[in-house]
Amino acid sequence: VIIMSRGCPHACDFCSVAAMNGECYRRIGNELIMQRLRQLFREKSGERIFWGDDNFAGKPKETEDLLRQMADEKLDQDRRYVTQLHAEIGLRRGFPDLLRRAGVQIATLGLESNNAVSLESLGKESTREINIQGVKAIRDAGVLVHGMFIVGADGDTEESLRDQLEWAEKHVDTAQFFPLGPLPGTRLTQEMERQGRILSKA
Repeated sequence: VIIMSRGCPHACDFCSVAAMNGECYRRIGNELIMQRLRQLFREKSGERIFWGDDNFAGKPKETEDLLRQMADEKLDQDRRYVTQLHAEIGLRRGFPDLLRRAGVQIATLGLESNNAVSLESLGKESTREINIQGVKAIRDAGVLVHGMFIVGADGDTEESLRDQLEWAEKHVDTAQFFPLGPLPGTRLTQEMERQGRILSKA
């Protein structure tokens, strides 16, 4: 595992990242990251390396420079890297190809939902169209997509969840489905408490 940042530039209502790290994004410089990568590359040859950052591309320009350095130094062997990203980064010109060139094998994307009402209720800045286009761009570049979805948001119906499952089966390589839960410190939890929707904290 390698972690180069704290926080996320997004602040979705359901997510605890901002509550834990503050509503800001902090990242160390590329040279320090490259030093750690070179060390891991020597010590863990052939093993998968997971980027533990909540948003690997929180600063896209710096991340693009990092990916180019990784490719230039041949730290891309074995396609070993796994990253966590937001779907809209797939729409940034050239970014998906840089992921592949740098050796990223799997991009895990917090898609949450393709239901517009549910996305809005979660405070998610993304849209169904961004999810669809971002996933396609990343997969077209040769990077596998692991989609993460939330079940139980306001707006979810039996029909919309069936649609979500069918879409995931066709358009992502692997998927996880999480029940919506009131994580401590989040705006979603505060709103649920205000509405009297949290029945027990036991």
